[in-house]
Amino acid sequence: MLLLTLLLSCAAELQVQDSADILAEEIQQCATLKDHEICDFYAIDETGEEVYLSDLYGQPIVLDLSAGWCGPCIAAAGEMQSKAEQLPDVTFLTLLIEDSQGQVPDSSDISQWEEDHGITSAPVWGSSRDLLSQDPLEMKDHLFLTGWPTFYFIDSEGKLQESLRGYDANTILQKASELK
Repeated sequence: MLLLTLLLSCAAELQVQDSADILAEEIQQCATLKDHEICDFYAIDETGEEVYLSDLYGQPIVLDLSAGWCGPCIAAAGEMQSKAEQLPDVTFLTLLIEDSQGQVPDSSDISQWEEDHGITSAPVWGSSRDLLSQDPLEMKDHLFLTGWPTFYFIDSEGKLQESLRGYDANTILQKASELK
């Protein structure tokens, strides 16, 4: 009987420990919430190669979610290279979600975006709407988007510090310069 009591006691301790581990995991999950690590995602670059957001960790990132048909996105694109030159320790990454026809961009769309907007050193990647969500509760594995463009300001550890919906050149430069 004593042996059975000891075994049940140990099993109960294991369940408590397992529950605590699960809770800790849930708290540390990636999300598009301030001070949380942005969930890693893949996209394609101008050569069609698969690239990951985590490839850029180690330096601050300004992530610009844009569409090729969006006027403010096009205005932002025209200034991405100059911002990258002004703040060389920050990566200004454009994630093109749709081409000018509203389709998933391919490598030629990405190259065209770079050429049209004089982008030579600020990376431009392509993805799709599958990465996005308009549901503020769906923060894991999605980027929250309710308007074009949307900017995420990510520190060198991959944690979200701020976001901005819409385009304001001065605000973007200010928030980017505050990233560490």
